[in-house]
Amino acid sequence: MDGKLKKSDLQRLEKMASKPDPPTQASMAKALNDSASSHASRVTQKFLTDQQKQFLRPQQRMPNSSGAAQTISYGDI
Repeated sequence: MDGKLKKSDLQRLEKMASKPDPPTQASMAKALNDSASSHASRVTQKFLTDQQKQFLRPQQRMPNSSGAAQTISYGDI
């Protein structure tokens, strides 16, 4: 996807967002056939920002690395 939102995509997302049970980021990404992770898709981020929804941007998420999480030594408590 080139990052540009098509009118049909926007209409589909607006329809999903207007339902009483709002869509998840994953379902919005699936609706757009977006191969990027839903939290990383520029289109999804723009949509959520436009809808004034709060979400974690990719740079705010913890990396997928076992060494990235701080370990707690219970002996120090």
